[in-house]
Amino acid sequence: MSHATLTDLRRHQQFYIGGAWVDPSGSGLVKVVSPATAGEQIATVPEATTADADAAVAAAREAFDKGPWATLTPLERAAHVTRIVEELEARRDELVEIQSAEMGMPTMVSNGHFDMALTTARVFVEAADKVVVEETRTHIGGTAIVRTEPVGVLLGIVPWNAPLVLGILKLGAALVAGCTVVLRPAIEAPLVPQLLAEAIEAAGLPDGVVNILPADREVSEYLVKHPGIDKVSFTGSTPVGKEIMRLCADRVAGVTLELGGKSAMIVLDDADVDVVAQNVIGAACFGTGQVCSALTRVVVAKSLEEKLTAAISKAMSETTVGDPFAEGVMVGPLATAAQHARVTKFIEVGKSEGATVAHGGGVPEGLGGWYIEPTLFTGVTTKMTIAQEEIFGPVVSMITFETEDEAVEIANDSRFGLHGAVFTADSDRGVAIARKIRAGTFGVNHVLPSTLFPYSGWKESGLGIEGDIEGILDCMHTKQIIVGEV
Repeated sequence: MSHATLTDLRRHQQFYIGGAWVDPSGSGLVKVVSPATAGEQIATVPEATTADADAAVAAAREAFDKGPWATLTPLERAAHVTRIVEELEARRDELVEIQSAEMGMPTMVSNGHFDMALTTARVFVEAADKVVVEETRTHIGGTAIVRTEPVGVLLGIVPWNAPLVLGILKLGAALVAGCTVVLRPAIEAPLVPQLLAEAIEAAGLPDGVVNILPADREVSEYLVKHPGIDKVSFTGSTPVGKEIMRLCADRVAGVTLELGGKSAMIVLDDADVDVVAQNVIGAACFGTGQVCSALTRVVVAKSLEEKLTAAISKAMSETTVGDPFAEGVMVGPLATAAQHARVTKFIEVGKSEGATVAHGGGVPEGLGGWYIEPTLFTGVTTKMTIAQEEIFGPVVSMITFETEDEAVEIANDSRFGLHGAVFTADSDRGVAIARKIRAGTFGVNHVLPSTLFPYSGWKESGLGIEGDIEGILDCMHTKQIIVGEV
């Protein structure tokens, strides 16, 4: 898709609030730029104000407090989610192209995101009949009606790196649970959420059940503190998540946080290094490394260090970096100039602290956007900055171990606990390792976590749970009703 064609696409200069497209309260515009060309404008969207935020919350509040949504059964609400999926399917090509244009995400990756989003939505639909709305329980000394009820108005804050997948992850659970939603996409990637709003409108949800408002940090903070919001579900960086938690504590509002990670891939001495190397590319370079669950610490048996270094370097050299719309490209540009500067700085810090660049470490020649080479560091120790901080780019740190206990210790030597993996010829050996890792998700000979199953971060990687029936219940309260004798 050419930039001219993208600019000419029908773009709403309005916000989707209360079941209608409404004019913004202000006149400001935000530029949407191309990461592949280092900032060429491809579209504009309205700049949200606190008045727009008030309107979105009011619409969601009205729909929850007075509308029919919360009184429908989970299965009835799930039917609406199915209609959203059908409308998204009809917009696949445009969604994929727009996501690649505004994020620099290769189209092969954007297609994967699209499939993941729709499958996630279908899992919530399937889980709807597992929601027990009301049951009677009798224990020694009493009988009570136990109910699960929606928490109310949920604010879903979605980052720029996966707007459709994470938007559906929050919307699907909240809608089946009976919540109404204010979805706040990141201002850096607002175009895909606009198409999501079009799909929701076409699906015919009751007015105000879903309201979509791309917003900057100031308006986002206003929404978090808004008294009309009952719960905040946030995906993003750990520092911002901590601030959201503090703001929610002021009024004891509910919060679910899916935050940063520094996940480890343990490579045992019986692993196939060529298989591992290909999986490192998928685990650390997918989405240009801009994935919170990226496996960016490769914790390898000392006996395999030399062979694995060569195999990963070869795999990285064969990974095509370039224009997101070019055939065969797996790694596109970083999404923003600030992100490019951040990753470049971490690479320099790694060098200064004594790690060795075995591959990459620079900017690819002949590309004009915010590109960085897939980079492998060896000679890394657990105390180095690049072994502890989330870089959010295609930068891998290799750390060696002598014993399995040491491998587990290194993997757990992190303030994060989001994801992890182990590669071994013996699956039972791998599962035994998995049980010792302090993380919410883990793969045995598998690198990507799944939004189809319960998904949570431990330690500074998060709070609460998303995905499947547990994600729906995370959007609900439990109530007991005891009826005494008259």
